[in-house]
Amino acid sequence: MGRKDGPKAGLAEANAGIPTPNSTLHEIIGKFQAVGLSISQMVALSGGHTIGRARCESFADRLSNFKGTGAPDPTMDPNMLSELQKKCPQGTVTDDNNVTLVPLDRNSIDLFDNNYFKNLINSKGLLGSDQSLFSNISGSDAAQLTNDLVISFSNNAGIFTTSFVDAIIKMGQINVHTGADNGEIRKNCRSPNSLGVAS
Repeated sequence: MGRKDGPKAGLAEANAGIPTPNSTLHEIIGKFQAVGLSISQMVALSGGHTIGRARCESFADRLSNFKGTGAPDPTMDPNMLSELQKKCPQGTVTDDNNVTLVPLDRNSIDLFDNNYFKNLINSKGLLGSDQSLFSNISGSDAAQLTNDLVISFSNNAGIFTTSFVDAIIKMGQINVHTGADNGEIRKNCRSPNSLGVAS
């Protein structure tokens, strides 16, 4: 009854297709459209960041050297900036056993809701890629559409939830293999059955 996946696992291909924490709005839109997802679906799926945490390194440039300026990101809420600079001191080196994690949604850390979008409106998006979905600066039609969607989702949790469900179903159908000889239902989703458990 499981989804069929392809017979090879491509880490490099997956990493190339996923936006980075510092991706621009244009880059994010391009990566989602490359797999058949619309801008509306992209914004809805981004709302999944209402749950989860990020390493300091994912947003460190916004705290001290935004786009190589040697200064913090001027669009970040000043109180949030000060708090994050204390949690993630410049030059801090961490490893997998000593990692500072910061909630992606500072308002409701482990609750699936629409506060993520309220954060964006208040310049409190943690990742640069998240904050790029909302800007007070007028720009392209795509930027205006993402702004409008962020406002709509922030005002109506029901619209966000419905849009998220529709978008994640669509995302789950990307590259689904069908037919007896096309793909397999993996015993471990991280690797093809022929390889056993992924390292």
